[in-house]
Amino acid sequence: MMKNLSLLVVTAFLSLSASAHEVLLGAEGRLVRTNEAGDVIWEMPWGGIHDIHVLPSGNVLTVKDFREVVEIDPESEGIVWSYNAAESNGNAGKRVEVHAIQPLESGHVFIAESGPARFIEIDRDGKLLKAIPMKVDNPNAHRDTRLARKLPNGNYLACHEGDGAVREYDGESGEVVWEFAVPMFGKEAKGGH
Repeated sequence: MMKNLSLLVVTAFLSLSASAHEVLLGAEGRLVRTNEAGDVIWEMPWGGIHDIHVLPSGNVLTVKDFREVVEIDPESEGIVWSYNAAESNGNAGKRVEVHAIQPLESGHVFIAESGPARFIEIDRDGKLLKAIPMKVDNPNAHRDTRLARKLPNGNYLACHEGDGAVREYDGESGEVVWEFAVPMFGKEAKGGH
């Protein structure tokens, strides 16, 4: 068991071989990679995160300050690529939060932008390739989305925290093709999350 490491979010698994596994996570204000014994083998200071991916290169794709999508080289701990969602592609001056990202096989990046309420795909130059509006009944840049993914069929699946729903969107038209209201099981909704 890991000593003195309170795990906040386990977000990405690395399979190095059939017998060895590593875990990459956000914990206590840092990014941490542990081996299967729970020993910390790499770490760097980092704020809270909601999504993280290990790229084929071994670099880490995550979000900084809920606005900037970044790629980190673990060796140098340097940011080797970034995209500021709060300042790019028509978002300057808007309240934007990013809680979900996904590297795509094409090399492009999928981003769920809360606030502007849209799913976007960008290339590594930050060029907007696609924008699909979200259905958001209770708009709030902090609660529009949490986990969101582009599915193998090209559709998008998103958890809408503020609406208490999960929705699947057609990847071309943006039409909601499936929706599930998350039940409260008789409990009253509370402020915040």
